[in-house]
Amino acid sequence: MAGRRRRWPTATRRRGSSPPVPVAVAVVLAGAVLLLGACAGGTDVVVDPPAGAVTGTGEPDASSAGPAAARHGDGDGDADSGRRLAVERNCVSCHSADGSAGVGPTWRGLYGSTERLVDGRAVEVDDDYLARSIREPGAEVVVGFDVVEMPAIELGPAEIDDLLAYIRSLS
Repeated sequence: MAGRRRRWPTATRRRGSSPPVPVAVAVVLAGAVLLLGACAGGTDVVVDPPAGAVTGTGEPDASSAGPAAARHGDGDGDADSGRRLAVERNCVSCHSADGSAGVGPTWRGLYGSTERLVDGRAVEVDDDYLARSIREPGAEVVVGFDVVEMPAIELGPAEIDDLLAYIRSLS
């Protein structure tokens, strides 16, 4: 047997050939799962829930119930809770808090600034704009950040207030 090369059964991959189809499919699926998990932080991604639908927080969805101000709570959010929420929901994988470039706009100095949107309009970044951007990420996209669509993440009004307080604290 010395000097003889071992021959693999014909069902295995041969030199120069593509991997078997089940292996290629598994690799593609695993990559898609990892990408979605990184963007959404392992949370449920919501696509336009019906008006008045009950959210995961047990509260009716107010995203289409009127002005943007009605889509978040009383405005008394907690910045520390917002920071923890940004980590838990993996917002920090795309948005930085230190001004460094990322997949999404940095939150450092964002609040109160004026941003140019892909439709040519300029908007002031305030609570209403940020709340809408969280609820409806594709509604008003900032120039330069239209390559990757932010996933819609289901948050209750108090959670949005906490996240807004955190973003305000970075400005």
